[in-house]
Formats: sequence, C-alpha cells, structure tokens
Amino acid sequence: MLGHTGESVGRALGRITLIRWAGWLRHLGVEVPNSRVWTRLELPEDLSEEARLAMIDLDPTADEVRGRLLHWDETTKTWR
Repeated sequence: MLGHTGESVGRALGRITLIRWAGWLRHLGVEVPNSRVWTRLELPEDLSEEARLAMIDLDPTADEVRGRLLHWDETTKTWR
C-alpha cells in the first residue's frame, strides 16, 4: 500500500509511537506529517514475520490508510 508521497512506515520512524490502551490492546501509531492525524496498526500478540515485513512498506499518509486503525488480515496477508 504505497501512497502518492511514497513514505513508508520505515521512513516515518521519528513519528512512531507504541501505544497501550487498557493494558492489553497494542497499537503502533504513526503521526501523519503536518497534521494531527494518526494512522494506527493494531498489533496482534503473535505478530508474524510476514506482517512485520508488510508494515515496512505501508504508507501511513496514503488516502486508503491515513487516519485509520488497521488490522492484520491473515487471510489476505495485508493490513486492512
């Protein structure tokens, strides 16, 4: 899911925060540049290598993911 800006999660490291809510839900939040918008990924307890690798190429500023909470879909092997 690369967007028009081509910025990957890997390049957004300075704006990444690991967030815990209620002590059990783990989210990885990436602040979208020049906004107050965060793209968040809900991390499963058993985050697979495939999910980690897909996270590297994910563009948090792309229209289809910007400001959303994404979940790993094991069936399609994508963040949705």
